[in-house]
Amino acid sequence: MGYSTFQDSISTTGLNNWADKISITHYFPKLGQGYQMYTFLENLRPVWKALGQSVAVFASSSSGPTQYAVVTRYPNGLKDRALTNNNLVKDTYEKIHGRFSYIRFTETLQNSVAEVGHELLFYRKDLSSK
Repeated sequence: MGYSTFQDSISTTGLNNWADKISITHYFPKLGQGYQMYTFLENLRPVWKALGQSVAVFASSSSGPTQYAVVTRYPNGLKDRALTNNNLVKDTYEKIHGRFSYIRFTETLQNSVAEVGHELLFYRKDLSSK
């Protein structure tokens, strides 16, 4: 269990923009690397926007280990996952941040993150109480 707060400044969508299919990537930064992790996600925001991705970012707050949860919403279903293709992300990242910037991006990921976890979730109205 944990408590997280919505990070509007590094998200591309609002809290109320829901989709039946989402993925969540949990980034657990190394001790003392919280700012680098925030900057890492801040640099991804224009990439997500350029790719038309609906992404909400949450940061843990006084609860559990430090983490950022990146929730990608798929309003058109799983075909939207094609926008997460590594080559597409790399090419878009370098168009925005400059040639070879993706190398620095991956180095930051390697040096700042202790652990990453992924989930793919589906909301099924027929199984919901609401």
